[in-house]
Amino acid sequence: MVDAYSALAAAVDPGAVRPCLAEHVELARFRSRVQGRHAVLHNQRSRSYFRISDAEAELALALDGTRTVSELAVDALATTRGLDPEAVVGFVRFLHRGGFLTDPWIDVFAAMTERITPPSTRVLDRAWRRMRSLTVTLRGAPRVLDGVYTAGGRYLFTPVAQLVLITLLGAGLGLFIARFRTGRVDLLGEPSATTAATLFLLGLVAVVIHELGHALAVRHAGRQIISAGAQLYLSNLVFFIDSSDMVMASRRQRAVNAVAGPYAQALVASLAAVLAAMTEGTGFSDVLFRFAGVTFLFGSLNLIPFLELDGYWLMTDLLDTPDLRPRALAFVRHDLVHRLRTDRRLTRGEWGLTLFGVVGAVFTVLAFFTGWVFWWPLARGFTAGLWGNGVLGRALLILLGLLVLGPLVHGVGDGARAVSRRVGEAIDAIRFRSERRWRVEAAETVARLPLLDEIAPEGLGELAGRVRRRHFVPGEAIVRQGTAADGFYVLRHGRAAIVEETTDGAESVIAHIEAGASFGELAILEGTPRTATVRAETRGEVFIVDAGTFQRLLAPKLARPGLAPSRWPVTQVWQLPPFRSLDLVAAARLAATGLWRRVAPDEVVVRQGEIGDTFYVVGSGQLEAVRDEVMVGTLTAGDFFGEVALLQEVPRTATVRAVTPARLFCLPRPGFDELVRACFAGGALTSRPVAETHSVHG
Repeated sequence: MVDAYSALAAAVDPGAVRPCLAEHVELARFRSRVQGRHAVLHNQRSRSYFRISDAEAELALALDGTRTVSELAVDALATTRGLDPEAVVGFVRFLHRGGFLTDPWIDVFAAMTERITPPSTRVLDRAWRRMRSLTVTLRGAPRVLDGVYTAGGRYLFTPVAQLVLITLLGAGLGLFIARFRTGRVDLLGEPSATTAATLFLLGLVAVVIHELGHALAVRHAGRQIISAGAQLYLSNLVFFIDSSDMVMASRRQRAVNAVAGPYAQALVASLAAVLAAMTEGTGFSDVLFRFAGVTFLFGSLNLIPFLELDGYWLMTDLLDTPDLRPRALAFVRHDLVHRLRTDRRLTRGEWGLTLFGVVGAVFTVLAFFTGWVFWWPLARGFTAGLWGNGVLGRALLILLGLLVLGPLVHGVGDGARAVSRRVGEAIDAIRFRSERRWRVEAAETVARLPLLDEIAPEGLGELAGRVRRRHFVPGEAIVRQGTAADGFYVLRHGRAAIVEETTDGAESVIAHIEAGASFGELAILEGTPRTATVRAETRGEVFIVDAGTFQRLLAPKLARPGLAPSRWPVTQVWQLPPFRSLDLVAAARLAATGLWRRVAPDEVVVRQGEIGDTFYVVGSGQLEAVRDEVMVGTLTAGDFFGEVALLQEVPRTATVRAVTPARLFCLPRPGFDELVRACFAGGALTSRPVAETHSVHG
């Protein structure tokens, strides 16, 4: 007889899988002063890219098919990868679903949905998706663009070619400015139908050359052009180059790619201005000057960093700050008032986010004002000119109107959806208080938590009357580090990150939590402020039990008396090699005694000659040790320093300075004497020269 359930359990056990990274996966690792070490995974078959942490990159490189997930999880806990067992399992599952492993992922539910959906419905769904995207991909375009680069495009990046092109740019811009000052060029004033049609076609040519500039920059960086074509984007006809492969390039190469499009467009405008000057006195000269002016104008608008166009991507590369716009808006919306309220000085990075967010909002208002005061009169004259040019002029005017109204309609639709979502949330809040079944669901969700014993029906009923619900949006802080413990939280749906904030405003992600997770109980039980911030990564909602109700109804039902410290602080300590042999009690005491500290690049942690009172272990980042102005070694994750001053009662023998952003576990002298000194005395830990272990006397 075969125990089918046991066989099925063994077959789907994630811990028994031996994952192996596929050959079609490319991994590129980066190091920057802002982001520290990170990496990007590229699936060359699906053309998908994912940013991962340096610890996840180390784990990905270890997936060779020889070890099970369980063995990898144990190894990660005993080494310096910085991943707990749950994170290892989750990361391997993510790689499997993304097609990064040799074992293919089969989405059973998607396949079942496809099979049970009637063929007619599937055809209609595909037709609807195609109508919404309205994208035409030119199959041979990447090959043609590769040929253009090989045949001569690569020579445009030589110093001689750039000197010629910059000279052309200066000459064309100078000629246009000189003519514009004389008032002999009118950009949008009542053109004929023929002039408008010519300007429209020349504008399409300029857009194509703009994208060609991006394509040549991609090939010059040694990356691939994935696809190219035309698309009706927000009801506007645009040409595109899919340059997603540039995420694998260096920051400098990405910056060059961002500038290449507007640069190519400006060269087209300059050439048009030069040709217009050479054909002075002809009707075609006026058309060329108009085209040059409009192209210069739209090229400069493309470089404005507050719109998610080339100028924005250039700024993110120069500042080495990805997701600058959403981060700035989230900070201004959710964190700025809290920072000012707590009288904490804003850091340099926070000032930058505030400036970008505020200026971006002001720019949006000014753009509308400028559009009304400056552009509307010009557009009115342009419209009148086309309308009076017969059938062809009116047809062109209707076409341009559709192209302009498309983004407006899309924006109104987005605004209507946002308002509808807010109204729906408000209605849900009213229904949650008025309909008992909603509150019973919340109480039952809380009662099913594994940290609680069974709750009596009367207690469940009282809990249902007191539980609250709250929506959150990406970037919002659900609870904040350092604030009073006002409630116990259960994540109903959505995803959030537990982050540790330092006094300089930096945040370090400790763990990720998903639907069903709970947090906030320790601060209530211990009567201490929040030890971490929980920040939303997606839209979602939480159930909240106020602190008084938690103490009265839930605290007595805790499955473990006293509720041992939550997993992630202990796991963080266990991940550090000097402490991996500690038992649960010792690790919990160490986690409670020490503290984590975030240091910025060039920040001095200890200075040679000072009195030492703290032992340090590097959690992440890179530091350098300098003795008598000579660098004697580097320290990376897992290395420790500062023990000599504590063991031998001598001043610091070296200066340790951060090279990249780093996170250190700091253990004061009392904790060191109680929990760690014996490890050195017994030989479990040994101070050795930098050349052997990277550990530094200090």
